[in-house]
Parts: sequence; C-alpha cells; structure tokens
Amino acid sequence: MTSDRLVLPTRVGRAEHGENSFFGFSVGAELAGRTVVWSALSLAVGYRTLTFDECAILDDMVVCSLAADPHIWPLKATRLLSSFGRFLPGLVAGMLCTSGGFMGWGTYAPAARFLQAFARADDPAAVVEETLATVQHVPGFGIAFRTEDERVVAFRPCVESRGFERGIHWKALCRAESIMRARRAPMNIASASAAVLLDIGFEPAQIDALGPLVLLPNYLANAVEGARQQPEVLRRLPPNAIDDRTPPPRESPRAARTKRSPLSEPTDATRTRRR
Repeated sequence: MTSDRLVLPTRVGRAEHGENSFFGFSVGAELAGRTVVWSALSLAVGYRTLTFDECAILDDMVVCSLAADPHIWPLKATRLLSSFGRFLPGLVAGMLCTSGGFMGWGTYAPAARFLQAFARADDPAAVVEETLATVQHVPGFGIAFRTEDERVVAFRPCVESRGFERGIHWKALCRAESIMRARRAPMNIASASAAVLLDIGFEPAQIDALGPLVLLPNYLANAVEGARQQPEVLRRLPPNAIDDRTPPPRESPRAARTKRSPLSEPTDATRTRRR
C-alpha cells in the first residue's frame, strides 16, 4: 500500500535506533572522536569535512574577527534586546541587523562574488569600476575612520604562516587591494575571510551561511553581559525624551448618545423612587 503523503527528501541526517547519521556519516562510528566542529559545520552547509589546516585557519579567522565593542551599532541592538534579562533575543537581534547589510556578515557573500569575478576577469580593474557603478561600493573594502582594519592586520600573518597566501582568491584580493587603496578603501575582514573561504572551496552561498558563526563570539559576549547587567537606561526611556502625540481617547457613539439623551438625566420621580 502506497502513501499519498508528500515525502520531502533530505540529506541532513537521521535519528535511528542505536545510531545517528549526519550527511551520510555514522555519528558514533565515523565522526565521534575524529571530526572537529568546523568539519561538522562544513558538512552542515553542504560541503565536505575539512583538513586540520583548514580548520586551524578558520579558528584564526574567528579569533582575529573579535571586535566586541558594544559601541558598534549592530552590537547596540544586542545590548538593547538583552537588557530585559534574556541573552537569546539580544543575540538574534544583533546578528539579524547585519544580515544583508553593508557590514557584518552581510558583506561576506557579496565580497566572495566580487573576488570570484575579479580573479577570472581579463580586465580586473573593469570589474572594480562595474561594481562601483552598480552598488556604489566594493563589498569587503573600506573601514570607518581608520586606514587599516585591525582584524586584517592580525589575520594576514595567520594566512601567510599557514600557506593560504598562495590561494587564487587571496592573490586576487591582494591585487584588488592595490586598486582600492588608491581609493582609500583597504580590505576589511569580510573580504579577507571570503578569500580564504573561497580558496578552501566554499561557494558564496555557503560562505553566507558560515558568516554568522565567524562573528558569533562578538554577539554572544554582549548578549550574555547585557542580560546579566539589565541596565535600566536601556529598558526605559526618560520621561523628558517622550513626546506623546497619541490622540485622546475616543467616546463611542452609544456613550455619546446616552450622555446627550434627556432620559439619562434623573427626574424628580426617579429620585423619589431611589430614596
């Protein structure tokens, strides 16, 4: 007997009696004790398990991306939402603020697509001009108020010491930076991370999925501390900052008719009966 129910195929995994599977691997027999977190995350976005060096450079990427200053605007959202005593709303709110934006992980996938186009172009400078004409900025380049991204300064030696400076997309990034520096827009951590992730073999869509994990410690630190502090100044606006422009309460038509009706006024007879 066949079922008429719609069956949705999945490669993610199965919970089975005696064993679980994850993307075709037996968790207990093949992954446990052999696979580290970055390999599991790589499988989760649809790629393969990673080598030790690939996992190590991703660890470097996370550490060098630490910039948890709560004055940075996406982290302000984290502080605001966590001030009510729960870290999870703050964590999610801060991360959502950077999705698809001009900063945060929202620039990782666009930076990756730009580097792919730049690396294979016969005229790379034309790719820069075309990108600027289309979106008015080159994703992954530029740093506010400073001449260098401190995260890139920390990350570059890690890339070189682990041999990833030989990657096609890292080399393309360095060539693009020579062009962008003339425009006072050096590489930032988004393009540096995207170049390494591309050279490992991730596609831009997979990079977009991994981006939040690279920046996770920044949001988690602020969400946890914000929930612990629960500052009153973030949970309540001072009265002098509020300009209440809401209209006065409206009276229903029935109440208005009752108020105007002579029947609603007590007469001498009704007063006598009430006594």
